[in-house]
Amino acid sequence: MVLEKILIENGAPTLANLKTASLFTLPVEDDRETQQVLKKWERDLGQKGISIEILRASPQSLLVYVYRKNGFSVIWNIPEPSVSFALRGIDITPLRRRWTS
Repeated sequence: MVLEKILIENGAPTLANLKTASLFTLPVEDDRETQQVLKKWERDLGQKGISIEILRASPQSLLVYVYRKNGFSVIWNIPEPSVSFALRGIDITPLRRRWTS
């Protein structure tokens, strides 16, 4: 239940289609439970056009990116998002290929 609360608090604008994406940290207390919850989110939200990517993982937390793929058709054709993520040490090249294919 705690993980769902974190998703709602941090991903609400994306879930409500007010924003294309949300980025937040998800604490990992029980790795098995976290993996089960992520699979459920991917299944349930995927049916609504929302995807979830884990951009970075550590034993204590995950950097979670929740996004609407259809919202990126224009955004990812400009260089600014790559620069913004690169400044934070995140390579989005593999994600860009998936989002624009």
